[in-house]
Amino acid sequence: FFCDEEEHFIADSKDHNAAFWVDLLKSLYEHGLYLESNLEFTRRSGNHLISDAVGLFMLGVFFRQTEKGSEWVATAKEILEHEIIRQTYPDGVDYEMSIAYHRMVTEMFLTTYILAEINRIGFSLRFRDRLLRMVEFILYYMRPNNQAPLIGDSDDGRLFWFNPDEDFNDHTSVLSLAAAFFERRDFKREGDRFSEQALWLVGTNGWEVFQRLRAKDEAIPSRLFRDSQFVIMRTPTMHCIVDCGELGKEGWGGHGHNDTLGFEFYANGVTFISDSGTICYTANPSLRNEMRSTKAHNTVMVDGVELADFAGVFKVEADHTHPKILQWDSSNVEDILVAEHYAYKTRLQQPLTHNRMFVFEKKYQRLTVIDKLSGTGTHTAEIYFHLCPNAEVVKSSYNRIHVLAPQSSQRMDVDYERTDEEMFISPGILAPRYGVGEQNKVLIFRKKFTDKMTFKTIFSIPPVA
Repeated sequence: FFCDEEEHFIADSKDHNAAFWVDLLKSLYEHGLYLESNLEFTRRSGNHLISDAVGLFMLGVFFRQTEKGSEWVATAKEILEHEIIRQTYPDGVDYEMSIAYHRMVTEMFLTTYILAEINRIGFSLRFRDRLLRMVEFILYYMRPNNQAPLIGDSDDGRLFWFNPDEDFNDHTSVLSLAAAFFERRDFKREGDRFSEQALWLVGTNGWEVFQRLRAKDEAIPSRLFRDSQFVIMRTPTMHCIVDCGELGKEGWGGHGHNDTLGFEFYANGVTFISDSGTICYTANPSLRNEMRSTKAHNTVMVDGVELADFAGVFKVEADHTHPKILQWDSSNVEDILVAEHYAYKTRLQQPLTHNRMFVFEKKYQRLTVIDKLSGTGTHTAEIYFHLCPNAEVVKSSYNRIHVLAPQSSQRMDVDYERTDEEMFISPGILAPRYGVGEQNKVLIFRKKFTDKMTFKTIFSIPPVA
């Protein structure tokens, strides 16, 4: 597939003689032999095994006229048919619970499917259906400004990166590719630019299909992804994604974070409340764990206790969150979400349940978050809200804060109940890319209570004068 493209570009070059082609073919064949012998199966396999199988499939297609090439295709296809079901929820969300890894895995499955169709190698209808559900999740989680949330790990991984100037957090290249290949109008709405990735993979024929597709004008609605328990509330100008799912990889953690009931909130071009991102893996284990800790996310931490203890840099000791969605109602006026988790029923000697309610008011551009902790004993709760980098925070009154977006006239007002809680504005780190850290501010509300507490926070976007 891509070797064929390379051949077209360099076949006429005087710098490449017969010896070059022999060396290239030998190297590719040796790569196939290595992959065949080193497939990364584990008890809970992840994106590494998918990457192995995708590479083996592509090499198998390239050497398809050989016996070994046919074996590679058959082996890789069997793995991919199994893993797309094993590693995603029925709603299409990758079970590692990372937005960036969901995009990468979707790219791998989609590119392989296109290659298979071109070469008349049939994948099952079940594979196709799950793949389309994966693309649909991308359609919903992409914000109106074509930026993806920072939920879960990200190491800037891509299958192919055809345009080095492409914004890593813009995932619409997958949508434009899927729109052209599957002739899906809804995928073109958010990915109305025919990407370099799509041009390489489906060529000018795909471009012509893409141009003929009439993009859907209807607004993308709010949606509950019931199996993964991601909830996306949206209007043409507002977007809120809430992670109500388990920590990742069926309790192993993997590329998920301690972010249960955490969220991001975007309005009028600004992600006012953001996840903290990743920044690094093994280079700095301490910073790595800090960025995936409970306090690095927009959720509640009790008595300084993590939702789950870390076991190295890619696992947790155990996931006791067992989150549940108790209510989901969506209308043209508002969305209401109620969910809770039970990590602190196990993690604390005096157990608690964390219940969180979201009211997403579409007309008034307002998000209300109500946290309830109930159980036994005296505890200290800390509620974290991580702001966009370079935002200015101004105290307006005893219970109101203005958050002024940088280089913008946009503002978010934060209203909160002022009883006996303490409010802090703390410096933080936000990583929009792997290895890139930006300074930001974190709103922290600290409240001591006995047996139960309720705390309401209202985020509203006033009209621009």
